[in-house]
Amino acid sequence: GRRGCWPQHRRDGVLRVRALALSLALLSGCGTSFDLDQPIRIQLYPLGLGEFFDQTAVTTARGALRQLGATDADGPTVNPLIIIKRGRPEQCQDDVVGRALDGVVYLCEGAIKSPLQWFETIYHEVGHILGAKHLPCETRAIMAPYTGCAGERGVAPDYLPEDIAEICRTTRGGVCAGRTPDLSYPVG
Repeated sequence: GRRGCWPQHRRDGVLRVRALALSLALLSGCGTSFDLDQPIRIQLYPLGLGEFFDQTAVTTARGALRQLGATDADGPTVNPLIIIKRGRPEQCQDDVVGRALDGVVYLCEGAIKSPLQWFETIYHEVGHILGAKHLPCETRAIMAPYTGCAGERGVAPDYLPEDIAEICRTTRGGVCAGRTPDLSYPVG
């Protein structure tokens, strides 16, 4: 007997369209997607922490993008804008040093405890803007959930291979070009 009210060829076509849409959503990260082969624009709202912190916030965000093979742009670009702002008190509770929400990196005063923490916080939040989630603490990655997870890594906040693999789950171009996302480890 006949099942449903649509002819079989129509049902098959709908299923193919749904499968294609799901595949595209999984490949694109289901949200804002960045192309590291295209310039990315960074806009700073003065942080109110002094000129040094304003300058290093932008320079460090550019360094994070350069490590991933991206460049920054002064004008219009196809990529979403990355905004850097000072976090509001309600965003900076419970020893939070930074947040990334809706394309905005919010930096909290707790991030200025040391230059390394400042740099790592910016790299971490830029990673979130690009679509990365937290990695397990034992990876010692920039994308680990706490600044203490990275341990003593020196003065340069470089992304580790685990960080890059996580960023490449939702980003294309740059160091992500030609990569197949590694879905074998848990992220949170």
